[in-house]
Amino acid sequence: MNRKGLMGIVKSPKFLGVVLSLVILGALIAAGPASAFNLGLRVVGDNYAEVGEAVKVEIGMKLRDGDQYIPVRKIDFRVIPVGSYNGQGDLNCVFDVYGEVIDGCYGVTNIIQRGVNVEFGEGRANFLNSSYNFGYGYGITDDFGYRLVFDSGLYGVGDYDGQFIIYAGEGQERRIFSNRLRGMMHIIE
Repeated sequence: MNRKGLMGIVKSPKFLGVVLSLVILGALIAAGPASAFNLGLRVVGDNYAEVGEAVKVEIGMKLRDGDQYIPVRKIDFRVIPVGSYNGQGDLNCVFDVYGEVIDGCYGVTNIIQRGVNVEFGEGRANFLNSSYNFGYGYGITDDFGYRLVFDSGLYGVGDYDGQFIIYAGEGQERRIFSNRLRGMMHIIE
């Protein structure tokens, strides 16, 4: 191919369109999947527990876009022995957004809700030393979570991961968000 022919291809609108499309596609792939939540999972205090000791775990969720509404249907918290990757745990605790048990939760002695504050009217709320002014209408904080207390005596000595899964959306718009904390707790004698 001669020099004039190659320059003609480079200057053609089709070539520039293909190159621009590939650059945009590459940027979208590099950005990764979008997530509506920032998710957090942690053990309150030391993550070493003696058999029979109460373990406190905090699950935190913060909406990335405070103006966004995501209808959370249920939350599934699991305690999984290290090395088990089938997703089944020694503890499966499924509860709704208000902390009411839907299924399982054997050994969970308490589910404490924090930050879920839905109200109608002239909305003002205080949460973690922050003030929220919703104006008139419906309001909900964009930072919420739960503290679960469970009995470590139901598990054998060993290392455990923690995982929680949020099931959100309705109809065709169902979404699942998940976070797994490796080495969440270590049960000792």
